[in-house]
Amino acid sequence: MNRLEVQSRVDPSLNGVVTELLVDGQLLSDFKKDSLSVDLSALKTATEQSGDFYIVTCICGYPSCAGIKQGIRIDHIGGCVYWVGRILDETQTFTFGLEEFRIAVKHGIEQLKRLLERYDLEVAPEIMELAFGSAEDAR
Repeated sequence: MNRLEVQSRVDPSLNGVVTELLVDGQLLSDFKKDSLSVDLSALKTATEQSGDFYIVTCICGYPSCAGIKQGIRIDHIGGCVYWVGRILDETQTFTFGLEEFRIAVKHGIEQLKRLLERYDLEVAPEIMELAFGSAEDAR
């Protein structure tokens, strides 16, 4: 089984927060170099259902802007999450335990909420609503 981590950190050079995905301790992609971001709303939905999700997207929110042409295929089968996706030019396949996957996503969202509160960072309300349910839930 693979292990997912969702990490957010303040990046002073961008004057904002960068959220990245790590699998088994390795970055899924160079998010900053490739101007990529994590769609936490899509990732949160992927904890509950199978489907194709644009979990990794351009920093602007449009996957095609970063050259991402297809979502990551997520399948929930027998207590496991199967992940097959192409991030830029590389196809990646992982298997996560369902509960561990859900916990990692939950912790990642909680970490981002703490950063937003601690540094009083501004984020578009639409993004907060998608990720947290409502703009007020994020604070």
